[in-house]
Amino acid sequence: MRDILFKIINILIKLKFPKVQQISIQELAEWLANTNTNQKIEPLHLLDVRTQEEYTVSHLQNAERVDFNKSDWVNRLSISLDTAIVVYCSIGYRSEVKYG
Repeated sequence: MRDILFKIINILIKLKFPKVQQISIQELAEWLANTNTNQKIEPLHLLDVRTQEEYTVSHLQNAERVDFNKSDWVNRLSISLDTAIVVYCSIGYRSEVKYG
């Protein structure tokens, strides 16, 4: 039942934010694995837009937590323009609402 619920939520998010590019967990894991080797790969910056409590419990290694509720958080980032950015949260809504 939980898998079906997450699939439905994912479909609804894709419908609401069709312009936001999504990657799967597997794709992100491969990207991170390749980034940690000497292979030439596009630089990657991870942004965690979950609450401080969620971030404290667990987060991806090297992820930067940003406060989703502050409207100017994007302007305060100092990330090179040639760096890919992956924004993530628990389900996907918060990570897409800022870009949708």
